[in-house]
Amino acid sequence: MITLTTSKAVTTVLGSASTTSYDRMNLVTIHYDVVNKNISGQCQLSSSAAPTATPIVGQYNIPTTGTAVMTVSIPNIPFYASIALTTPQQVAVAGWITTAQNTVEAGFVSVAVVAGVQSTGF
Repeated sequence: MITLTTSKAVTTVLGSASTTSYDRMNLVTIHYDVVNKNISGQCQLSSSAAPTATPIVGQYNIPTTGTAVMTVSIPNIPFYASIALTTPQQVAVAGWITTAQNTVEAGFVSVAVVAGVQSTGF
């Protein structure tokens, strides 16, 4: 969970000034593409002050090849950001993917779903 520095006020009643402050962002799905070195998934905004408020869903994409422009899109508020990643940032994201792959593979071996020895690499 990421606690936002400044919460986003969202109108809760049509035609009213009533709002709910959305102050948390969660990555609810994370897809690691080991071959293409890409991370993508869904994110959602939620409210600590109103936990029963409907979450606001968006998407994100973090590529590490080509132009490598990270995007975050939450159309319902509306919010869209795109940030060109530097080469060191691309390397860092690729490292997150490799770490996730190695961790899950080691988990497969440790819980005996797969008999073998996990090693780094694809």
